Amino acid sequence: MGDTDNINEIFQIVDSDGSGYLNKEKLQRICPHLSPSDIDIIFTDLDIDHDNRISLKEFTNGFKELIQPSHNNHAICKNKLINHDNAIDKEEEEEEENLTTDITPVQINEVFNNLSCQEQIFEFYDTLRNGSSESMGQFQSILEVFVGDIMKYRKEIKRLEDSYKREKDMNEKYLRRIEEDQEREMHQVEAKIRKEEQQKFESERELIQQRASKKIAELQANLQRLQT
Repeated sequence: MGDTDNINEIFQIVDSDGSGYLNKEKLQRICPHLSPSDIDIIFTDLDIDHDNRISLKEFTNGFKELIQPSHNNHAICKNKLINHDNAIDKEEEEEEENLTTDITPVQINEVFNNLSCQEQIFEFYDTLRNGSSESMGQFQSILEVFVGDIMKYRKEIKRLEDSYKREKDMNEKYLRRIEEDQEREMHQVEAKIRKEEQQKFESERELIQQRASKKIAELQANLQRLQT
């Protein structure tokens, strides 16, 4: 994917209502950590024709001015990015540390390794390092929010996966319990049938014995009468 495709994709994400233009509210919505004055600076730089809205062409041109081909060592840029630029003075480092309390370098590194546009981000970062410290701070703030959002979405996906697994396990246990109950009921029915059949057999055998005993008694009585 080329630079233009990447920029178009970013524009479509920011242009949430699909109007084809960006305004200050849209920029503020995706960068809530930036102050209104910061948004004004970014908006003014991108709004070339000063019509109070940013078209795709203006957005693309603005980004292309920042993203230039570079042959710098991206691994070095990446390490500097993760460490928030060791050249920044102590006060700025403390402020950035407060911003990234919940985001570790390992998490940032993991996110970057899975980005398809990480080369463009490294080049953008390197370009900003050669510009004003204000732009550098804005970029790092946006990056922190970006990484934080990705980690949040990953946690949400993990939560949904765990919830699905728990529900699946519960359903499987429920099905096993139903099967066990059915099997137990079947054994009980079989035992009941065997018991009833046994009782019926015993009753019929007793009846046959009674009839046989009565018949024998009658025969013996007849025999005695004949003998007398």
